[in-house]
Amino acid sequence: SAHVLLEGAPPNLDLRAIAAALPGAVAGVSSVHHVHAWSIMPGVNMMTLHAVLTADADADQTLSTIQTWLLQTYRVGHVTVQVERESCDVSANCCADERQ
Repeated sequence: SAHVLLEGAPPNLDLRAIAAALPGAVAGVSSVHHVHAWSIMPGVNMMTLHAVLTADADADQTLSTIQTWLLQTYRVGHVTVQVERESCDVSANCCADERQ
């Protein structure tokens, strides 16, 4: 219960692996960064991430596909995605840690 109360990262989710796999799994995604996940109760995981889309990607369709892929592949049912057309500039402080 302490892990949930502290909003700890789910131990079964490798955030770096998810960020690396998502561009190859979802058409229109060129890269993913700033990935965070936490549990709100045992077995109920939430996630936020930034997805950089290709110039020709339909943002609404790609967003839906990202959410479906994460649900089906990792059982993450609530995902908030910040859609970007170009990667964040860390020096502009839009992403606190580009390594995530």
